[in-house]
Amino acid sequence: MEVSENSPLVDLAKSRRLREILNRENAGRPKQPEAAPIAVEPDDPFDLPEDVAKDLLRARRIIDEEVDRIMRFFPESRKKSLFKLRFGALEEVRAMEVRAIFKRLKLDSRHANLNRLQKINYYGQKVS
Repeated sequence: MEVSENSPLVDLAKSRRLREILNRENAGRPKQPEAAPIAVEPDDPFDLPEDVAKDLLRARRIIDEEVDRIMRFFPESRKKSLFKLRFGALEEVRAMEVRAIFKRLKLDSRHANLNRLQKINYYGQKVS
């Protein structure tokens, strides 16, 4: 079976109605995709001792890699909703204590020193 693409029956340059429909459809869309802002991580982004901050950065890297790995398995259009069903909303997970995040994502805690990260969330804030 051979599939070939046909040209439209009426040329867009000759049809005022087709041009109006096309212009209405494209009016809400941006002309070029907007670039996402680049997150710059400062040397010491947290108000924590240096060794704890390094452990937190290592734990964040491990968490981010696992979240990315999990998201790759989901269809592009449903990544966030499927992740939310399985683990909870990403922002809610990140607001949890680091040790709880490791447990929820079933990560190996030997790669990060979780004893130093007690009562601290993904963002370096104290969690009660």
